[in-house]
Amino acid sequence: MHMTAVVVSSIDGYITKHDGAATDWASPEDQKHFFGFLRSCDVSVMGGETYRASRTAILAGVARRDNQAPDKSRPRRKVVWTRDPDTYAADAVLGLLEFTNEPVGAIVTTLRRDGHQRCAVLGGGELYGAMLAADLIDEIVLTIEPVAFGAGVRHTGTGHVINGRYTLADVERLNVDTLLLTYRRPVLSA
Repeated sequence: MHMTAVVVSSIDGYITKHDGAATDWASPEDQKHFFGFLRSCDVSVMGGETYRASRTAILAGVARRDNQAPDKSRPRRKVVWTRDPDTYAADAVLGLLEFTNEPVGAIVTTLRRDGHQRCAVLGGGELYGAMLAADLIDEIVLTIEPVAFGAGVRHTGTGHVINGRYTLADVERLNVDTLLLTYRRPVLSA
């Protein structure tokens, strides 16, 4: 399974504003790219804060997919990594929206076992950091927005020891001020 961290960042390395607000500062071009990328994935993993920031929209999407006839296209599964999955028991829909506090490696093992091919890792910082520290990320798709916050949540949260190396695979200008960078784990020759 191919694991891609999809990140939108300020130019000073934050994924949220100092006040903890969601990514309402992301450009329309980033949002278009983000939702297009999500359509190419059959599963996504996000942290609890990311889920709470988008809960209403996620639940509306799950309700639409849950009511589809069985012959419709395969629904996109969402897994939320949270300290207390029981808090969200009322939101859970098996195979569509699941909550877990398992280690990130166990989550990825389960998704692979279930046959998923492309996973979008949607943040926040603690999830990105845990996935990078466990060496589970194959690709990082990073949007750099022309804003600076000076404080907020960093890409990789706090307290993670990360020793990864990626190579720049693509640079795209989403608009006059916004860059989309794609980094991939280098392929090691035998």
